[in-house]
Amino acid sequence: MTTKREIIDQIRADYGFRADSPEPSGRLVRNFSNALQMLSTDLYNYDGHFILELIQNADDNQYAPSVTPMLNIRIDAEGITVENNEIGFTPENVQAICNLGESTKRTRKADATGEKGVGFKAVFKVSSRPEIHSNGFHFCFDTQKYGALGMVLPEWEPDSNNKNSPGITTVFLPTSPASV
Repeated sequence: MTTKREIIDQIRADYGFRADSPEPSGRLVRNFSNALQMLSTDLYNYDGHFILELIQNADDNQYAPSVTPMLNIRIDAEGITVENNEIGFTPENVQAICNLGESTKRTRKADATGEKGVGFKAVFKVSSRPEIHSNGFHFCFDTQKYGALGMVLPEWEPDSNNKNSPGITTVFLPTSPASV
């Protein structure tokens, strides 16, 4: 059985990041990074759009039948924390958020607003290192470290203590200047 950490490691390997190899480079990486850069700066002209995307994601999430959906947004000196009591990330959700233009919501058009697979990228207007903690997945994206490629390249977040409660998906947007 594949562990959640191994899923993150495999996505990184798919992007050419392996422990035994240097950072990937070349035309494809440059072009993809440029496309991500343009997407992050041109698609959303309103810096606050990220909050609408996070609310839409909560609305689109799937919930256990006995659960009343909840969304909690907390802003403090450390950043913005968004908590939701959805069923939690699946490997397919992780794969989709680590790509561009892929969405697990396309098959649920009747009950999901989002479907383009780009909405979460709006968070990079306000944070260069967003974290996701959900259903045993603990990872971040880091545009300070990886440039625009950091919008799709997950990095396992080993220090996830006190960042997530059972049955809660937490998105943490640390206060920092966006790098893209």
